[in-house]
Amino acid sequence: MRDILDLGVDDAARVPRAILLAGYVSGLLDHFAELPDGFLAGAPDSWHAADWLQLRLAAVCAYAID
Repeated sequence: MRDILDLGVDDAARVPRAILLAGYVSGLLDHFAELPDGFLAGAPDSWHAADWLQLRLAAVCAYAID
């Protein structure tokens, strides 16, 4: 969502939140895919074992349905 502030999106206030969040998540996944270690798909055994990406994705999902 920060890219929207930096780059600007015409009528961003009129774009559905789910669309903006989908773009944000796509960017996150693209970024992590380019890292040397990439990322592991799958849920941790418990939330206290979740990494930054897993928590961020869960937060985006919670925000999208709010």
